Amino acid sequence: MTIGQRILAARQASGLSQRELAGENITRNMLSAIEHDRAKPSLDTLVYLSEALGKPVSYFLGEDTPSTEGYDEMVRARQAYDGGEYRACLEVLAKIPDGEVLGREVRLLNVLASLTLAEQALSDGRVPYARELLDQAEKAGEGCPYFTSELARKLAILRAKAAVRSGQLSRLVREIPEDGVLLLRARAALEENRFADARRHLEAQDHRDEQWHYLMGEALFGMKEFKAAAECYHAAEKTMGKQVRRRLQICYAELKDFEKAYRYATME
Repeated sequence: MTIGQRILAARQASGLSQRELAGENITRNMLSAIEHDRAKPSLDTLVYLSEALGKPVSYFLGEDTPSTEGYDEMVRARQAYDGGEYRACLEVLAKIPDGEVLGREVRLLNVLASLTLAEQALSDGRVPYARELLDQAEKAGEGCPYFTSELARKLAILRAKAAVRSGQLSRLVREIPEDGVLLLRARAALEENRFADARRHLEAQDHRDEQWHYLMGEALFGMKEFKAAAECYHAAEKTMGKQVRRRLQICYAELKDFEKAYRYATME
């Protein structure tokens, strides 16, 4: 079965209509195109559909078969992760042999669990342990096609926080160019929803590339300045399309430009 056929079968088995399953996350037309294999779902869309239908992502990728080596361990790892038992999740994942079938989900769960535990460790002041977990997340992410830029961003921010708490920030500041320091501070401010602070750090930068425009878009979006945010997102759209399209959809919806909002909603 194709991904679309599996999604269609799971939706019909659950008794949901296309409109009910699509909700506010994707359009019904896009869901129909996916079910009939006229479009491929993005990772975010696939994760949303798997959660809404009560199936693991691997089920739609054709990987969810009991005969797969490590399948039972994978089920336990998922259960541990869903239950917030992240350490147990990592312990089970370590027992699963790497392979083509379950390897991608193993690495993704490894990244997610490691980052969550690292964040908790930093909150508890256990910096060395947090660093070990961040190294583990980075290693798992290197072989994971689902290691998105958002996960990479979170990893970078947690590394910066670990450096701050271990007293290494001054060394980092000396080694990183001024614009890099401002960018680092802007990212940290965005992670903590301090949008005005992030905007201030970004406005102080001289070098303004696509990444700068994306981050400024995030700051303006958080401050509900949707027109200015949309302009920044457009400047970053060429190289960071998938990350900004959802934001542009929301911006134009807030600006009552529903034609543009619909266009971005239906993009892959």
